[in-house]
Amino acid sequence: MIFRAFVFIMITVWSLYGSEVVWLHDYAKARTLSQKTGKPIYIMITSQNCKWCRKFENETLQDKNVRQMLFSRFITLHFIKERHYIPNKFAYTPVPRHYIVDSKGIILGEEVGFLPSDIFAIVLENALKEREDAIHTNR
Repeated sequence: MIFRAFVFIMITVWSLYGSEVVWLHDYAKARTLSQKTGKPIYIMITSQNCKWCRKFENETLQDKNVRQMLFSRFITLHFIKERHYIPNKFAYTPVPRHYIVDSKGIILGEEVGFLPSDIFAIVLENALKEREDAIHTNR
């Protein structure tokens, strides 16, 4: 029932805002959603006073193609290191830090720092390919 309500909310938000990214802040909820939807999780870790984090948010995440890819193909999770609990398996310095994780919690990709939108799109595509390869080889 909760999942259906979440899907309804996601569809409503998508229809109102197009390809806006909806961020979660709870790893357990993101994993549950990933298991139900089959989508991998994109994790972004930032800090409140990080100029490179703001640059990534204001440039890369504003790119229409990046937002569309994140919204349609990933569960998106954002941790601000001063505000959110970050599971120990994820390093949180330096920032910004990026992880792609499958529904089992296996890290498929990890990057650090500001990434321009074209490079970030390649990182996301490579993680999706890695996930597909893992599914086909039963890893």
